[in-house]
Amino acid sequence: MGVGAVIRRMSESATASTGATKRLCEFVAAVSYDDIPEDVIDHATLMIRDTFGVSLAATVSDPFEHVYAAKRAEIEGSEPHARVLGTPLAGVLGDAALLNGMLAHALDFDDVHPDMGGHPSSPILSALLPVAERRSASGEELLHAFIVGTEVEITLANVLNPGHYERGWHPTAILGTLGAAVAVGVLLEQGSETLRRTVGIAASQASGIKANFGTMTKSYHVGRAAASGIEAARLADAGFTANPDVLEEEFGGFCDLFEGTPEHDFDGHLDALGDPWKVTTPRVGFKPYPCCGSTHGAIDAAMAAREKLGGDVVPDDVAAVEISAHSRRLGHTNRPVPQTRLDAKFSAQYCVLAALVDGDLWFDQFDPKTVTAMNRQEALKHVTVHERPDDFAGDEWGAAVRVTLVDGTTVSARVPSPTGTADNPMSDTALVQKYRRCASRAINNECVEKSVNLLTTLNDLDDVTTILDVVTP
Repeated sequence: MGVGAVIRRMSESATASTGATKRLCEFVAAVSYDDIPEDVIDHATLMIRDTFGVSLAATVSDPFEHVYAAKRAEIEGSEPHARVLGTPLAGVLGDAALLNGMLAHALDFDDVHPDMGGHPSSPILSALLPVAERRSASGEELLHAFIVGTEVEITLANVLNPGHYERGWHPTAILGTLGAAVAVGVLLEQGSETLRRTVGIAASQASGIKANFGTMTKSYHVGRAAASGIEAARLADAGFTANPDVLEEEFGGFCDLFEGTPEHDFDGHLDALGDPWKVTTPRVGFKPYPCCGSTHGAIDAAMAAREKLGGDVVPDDVAAVEISAHSRRLGHTNRPVPQTRLDAKFSAQYCVLAALVDGDLWFDQFDPKTVTAMNRQEALKHVTVHERPDDFAGDEWGAAVRVTLVDGTTVSARVPSPTGTADNPMSDTALVQKYRRCASRAINNECVEKSVNLLTTLNDLDDVTTILDVVTP
């Protein structure tokens, strides 16, 4: 059955009940792997490979090390049902999902979708991997569940945004909980009525606030989303009850609770499930820099300014740096004096200064000693940000940077679309290089090459545990 037939079937059934939760779950239950276009499968494969890479890189991150220390006894004393990427650890499904979710998001290096205002892959893949390992799922089964989960996640973002994002909710955590739950439900082959309970249970577990951006709790949001997704689907499978119309419930329902201004609006979005598929409309983007995506336009502009200055800038040379961007990019990244690794990842000022001085933005630039170096802290006093929504109305992820040196030299650069976005995509060569640089922090070179080949041909795998055997020492 093609996706058009799936939607027609949904429309026919909608004459009896137009409930949003029912319609969404009927789509999820009806769509098959064969309904998904090849270009969507190809892009989802890139998303999964990228998420594996950034997860492996995060095995030496502060958030992961702290949460593991807190849960060490619990994890080491549990049955080893599922593995944690890049580590010798294994635990029950929920714990493995929690740790994998934190790994996927700890470095803020995971993929992004502009409509979602967040990171679609990290909560969903982190929930799926433990269940897929337990069931010895094939690559096609993993891709099917992953794509449907992201479709639900981004569709709900379209229903709720921009109000949801601007109200201060963390879309990756909140929408990711429902996307993860639905994805696990697909892997468990749930019917539409069971999926409605899965969504209902997940809705009561969803949470995440922007006040915790720049702290370890941000990645914990994603770990909890993944673990909650598994729990919701398994409870529903066992007959646990929940409101079957939780999305559209007028008082205390999911969309009522998590909306902002403007209010949520289902109009047309459920009709557009799978038509077109959201991971390619617009395409999910990949990050070239391990920091908040809202800083990337300014980073690219700083790199361009640095090139105009001959590629040789030291902190003491900087008299003034002016960053201009849309207000949506600066509300959570206007951090003039970052003092920690995570705070610096959310500081437009620091990221731009580091790009100007170093000509690169990788993990080294966010080392705490580098962040708090006296010359950088002094130079940050000369970096200012300006919210200019009218100037960036048509390219709200873009930015402009104006640099003035102490000798009076002034250069400017503007970037409409940051590297890695749909309008300015990273090449596959660059994505493979990113994977290799990330994965090599956790596994040896032989395993890096084996894993990149296996992940690139994911749909050919009979059992996804083949990949886990390579990336878990």
